[in-house]
Amino acid sequence: MPNRMALVVHYLACLKAGLVAALLKYRYMTPEIDHALEVSDGRMILAHSERDSDLAASQRVASLPLGVIRYGSPRTQGLNLEDLIEEKAPEVVLSPLRANDPPYIFFTSGSTSAPKGVTHTAET
Repeated sequence: MPNRMALVVHYLACLKAGLVAALLKYRYMTPEIDHALEVSDGRMILAHSERDSDLAASQRVASLPLGVIRYGSPRTQGLNLEDLIEEKAPEVVLSPLRANDPPYIFFTSGSTSAPKGVTHTAET
């Protein structure tokens, strides 16, 4: 996703739900997307509709267990972030994030080899 307020909402929702968000660079090409999904053991991807052709070319996206959430696409094409943001949240009690829990995986630039996933804890 390019920088958008909806992306901040997504990150905060991941934190609240205790999910690990693997932050991919918006301009990653299909091989880099596949690599990041592989090393992070990705289960779902959030992507802007501008990236649909890259997702369609991916060897990994079609097999993600939780699929794709799109942003900026017609609301008739599967899960849509705008719809999810507008929905009333279910009443669920979530465990608080502990200091050593990993909320994010950031990827290195990959200037000398494939990008590496670096796990950060809530404390760092």
